[in-house]
Amino acid sequence: MNEITGAIPSTFGNLSTLTNLSIARNKLRSMIPIQLGQLQNLKSLQLSENELSGMIPFSIYNMSSLEFLSLTKNNLVGNLNTNIGVAFPNLTSLFLSQNKLEGPIPNSLSNASQLQFLDLSSNMFSGVIPLLGNLNYIRTLRFGQNYLSSTTEQNYKVFGSLTNCTQLENLHMNSNKLAGQLPSSVANLSASLQGFCIDDNFLNGDFPQGFENLHNLTSLSIHRNFFTGQIPNAIGKLQLLQKFTISENMLSGEIPDIFGNLTRLYWLIMGNNQLTGRIPTSLAKCQQVTTISLEGNRLSGTITKQIFVLPSLNTLLLASNSLSGSLPREVGSLKQLENIDVSDNQLSGNIPAEIGHCSSLQSLGMARNKLTGLIPDNLGDLKALTRLDLSSNNLLGLIPNDLEDLSDLQFLNLSFNRLEGQVPSKNIFANLSWNSVQGNYKLCATDQEIAGKLRVSMCPREDKSTMPWVVKIVILISVFIVLVSAIFCSIWVWMMQKKKKSSHGVNGSHPHMVFQPSFSYSEIRAATNGFVTENLIGKGGFGSVYKAVFTSEKGLNNTLAVKVLDLKQSRASKSFDVECEAFRNVRHRNLVKIVSSCSGIDHTGSEFKALIMEYMCNGNLDEWLYPNDIESKPTLSLTQTEHFHRCGFCTGLPAP
Repeated sequence: MNEITGAIPSTFGNLSTLTNLSIARNKLRSMIPIQLGQLQNLKSLQLSENELSGMIPFSIYNMSSLEFLSLTKNNLVGNLNTNIGVAFPNLTSLFLSQNKLEGPIPNSLSNASQLQFLDLSSNMFSGVIPLLGNLNYIRTLRFGQNYLSSTTEQNYKVFGSLTNCTQLENLHMNSNKLAGQLPSSVANLSASLQGFCIDDNFLNGDFPQGFENLHNLTSLSIHRNFFTGQIPNAIGKLQLLQKFTISENMLSGEIPDIFGNLTRLYWLIMGNNQLTGRIPTSLAKCQQVTTISLEGNRLSGTITKQIFVLPSLNTLLLASNSLSGSLPREVGSLKQLENIDVSDNQLSGNIPAEIGHCSSLQSLGMARNKLTGLIPDNLGDLKALTRLDLSSNNLLGLIPNDLEDLSDLQFLNLSFNRLEGQVPSKNIFANLSWNSVQGNYKLCATDQEIAGKLRVSMCPREDKSTMPWVVKIVILISVFIVLVSAIFCSIWVWMMQKKKKSSHGVNGSHPHMVFQPSFSYSEIRAATNGFVTENLIGKGGFGSVYKAVFTSEKGLNNTLAVKVLDLKQSRASKSFDVECEAFRNVRHRNLVKIVSSCSGIDHTGSEFKALIMEYMCNGNLDEWLYPNDIESKPTLSLTQTEHFHRCGFCTGLPAP
């Protein structure tokens, strides 16, 4: 159907027999022609949802036959005729909402006794609400979004008058300047009342009492006022209640556990009060609820799991309370959940990975809690997500790369956590600001421009030849096996050495021999009795070998051989260094063991160097091979000859 534009033809006024004129939802931009007042038989005039301007012509009020008049959603201005109720004695429906009409609401409307629907909302009417108790057939009264005012006294009059309207079903006085207290006569309104709305006013006093008498009530809205006191338990008797809105008041006390009977409730708005205690478990009975708003209160305890069995829940607002514990994993069962905000609480533990199953989720707020652990990778599965705020927690690890694939994500805040590693770069991350990641001091970026914008460091270059994870695991296992094998081998060698030393202590020549890392000159001089001739074993090219008896701290005597180097020889000092290095690295059964060494100053102040060796008791090999008395030369067996070869070498006589 084509839209009608331009002006309303004035020729309509010539259609005297016309009873119904409807030109709604078009683009008429003219004023209402005064000629329409000539339609004396007109019963219905429908000109809503156009762009009509100017005042309502006075001639319209001459149409006494009108039963239906709708001028909704235009640009009409000016005051209503004070005699409007008298001018339209047969009027049943008057719809003038969404215009710019002003001035007081005429009291004469009470004379339109046939009136059933009166909608004057979304205009600029001011003054007080007229007493409309004569409207016996009225079913809907809408005065919302104007500038109407009241006091406690006027409230008593208005609501007292409305108790006579026994067929009243909807009463809307929201978004005005009504003040004072509500009278108890509210409880005596029509038993047929279904919708009661006084939102966004300046009303005060205790929570209105007596609503339980309105047993057909489906919508009760008193939010954004100054009501105090507690929520009456009697609200639980309203079994047909679907919408309960009491937010932004000063209500206190615990939320009564009254929801077991409110099985038709779909909208529960109780935020921004001073409510305390726990979240009622009886909310689980509200199987049709779509919105639960409890933010901005003083609620404590944990988030009850019963909330997450509500099959229709799509909005859950619990921010700015004192809730503790973790977010239950059952949140993953809410496939239809679109908005969840638990910010500004005391929640702890990890973000449950099950939240990634909320496939319809659009907004997730968990800021300013005590959450720990990693950001679940499967948050990247939330393709509908437009807002994500995880700021001011203790979250660790990397930012999941899958988050950069969320093309609809418009707001992201990960600031003040303990995140690290590379910041992704696509979609939302391409335009991310410093405020979104500040306070994460281990983040980095691969692009210099992004790093500067986010005030993070550059990431270290990755090794492109990085091995596959399977290879890494194999290498790690191999290294582990080698290490374990090395440990067992070390233990086995140590045990063998210990066993060998123990055996040597039992069968060797020096069962009580105690070695020490070094000896001083004075200890050596005392052990050799001043290097007396009686202790001289033999001489060589670079020094002399003495028998030395050392006494340990426990009183045990250890007999060793001491080779004192003759440092007057030009090569003696070098020989000392060579022998030390050789005996340190060489082991053989026919080589004597070096016990220690001494390098210092003797009693005359001269340089002193000596090697301390294991002592062999059978004398000098030279004397055995070349004795002074040939007749007394002893005979040696093959075994003894081998032994004395060892003895001769071990006494320190250097090879020629």
